[in-house]
Amino acid sequence: MSRRSLCLLAQQAQHGTGLIELLIAAALSLGVVLIAILLLQSANSSFIWLEQSALLQENGRYAIELVGRALRQTALLDITQPIAQRYTVPPDGAVRGADARSVKFSGAGFSLVNAPVINGSDVLVVRFAGAGDSAAGSSAADTYGSVLNCAGFAVPALQPDSEDLGWSIFYLAASGTGEPELRCAYRGAQQWDTQAIVAGVESFQVLYGVDTDGDGFANRFLNASGVSALDAKEATKYSHWTQVVVIRIALLLRSPHSLARESGLSRFELFGSRYAAEHSSDDPGTRIFLHDLPLNSRKRVRRMTQSVIYLRNSLQPTTPCTVCTQQDLP
Repeated sequence: MSRRSLCLLAQQAQHGTGLIELLIAAALSLGVVLIAILLLQSANSSFIWLEQSALLQENGRYAIELVGRALRQTALLDITQPIAQRYTVPPDGAVRGADARSVKFSGAGFSLVNAPVINGSDVLVVRFAGAGDSAAGSSAADTYGSVLNCAGFAVPALQPDSEDLGWSIFYLAASGTGEPELRCAYRGAQQWDTQAIVAGVESFQVLYGVDTDGDGFANRFLNASGVSALDAKEATKYSHWTQVVVIRIALLLRSPHSLARESGLSRFELFGSRYAAEHSSDDPGTRIFLHDLPLNSRKRVRRMTQSVIYLRNSLQPTTPCTVCTQQDLP
């Protein structure tokens, strides 16, 4: 084939691109871009979900650790103090609680109120002795700081002329932005102070393991109303609150940010399905439905967490309880 023929064939092969080819190429390119965007959005949603889940897990661990530390200090005695000055367990128990309540503070006192209560959440009241003395050169200065309240402040040993400062009260309340949060209240020198512990806690539930036969093991797990009902029903020398040996706590936490769509469970049973089936009607907050929560929060990541905390020290007082005394018991 001559050189001229080859040039003609090359010119015929290099014809221009038509409109149809351009449209097909544009459609394919757009499809690739859309797929890339969808993959990016999916990866971003997965990253946000994992990030929020990790945050909730960390917040749950922190809350349980803080409540557990306060409970393990209950009825602790400072053996460096003279016997006459040592802490004695209150006759109505060093651990108390209330179902579906909130707390109102007024000066040096507080009261349990019915509203506002967030999703039937409970109140946990813990009393304990302090340790040491902050005064420089004191013989008990070395142990000062070994006992902390829920806000992390050292609680000194109880002095003969002072009132009990070892208090930690856990409850739910709304922040200034309306976000539910777990708070702790502690008693200062003059009044009560409160501090937020973990934000995004939608329910705080507590069960109390009561040792009814004195063997050191819980025979029944009851809510606060159930323990108080035993005092009204069964006449014993001491309040049943002094027989609490183990405590179960459960929390429902939500993330600070919403996802693109609702995810996770539509029903949350904080102590399991069996307890919810038997007691959800008389223990509000142990079963929560997603459709009962605020509409603007339903697309958030949620996580339930719970823990069983054994009390290290005996709660048995040395004097009869007030309730039992009123029942003319010895």
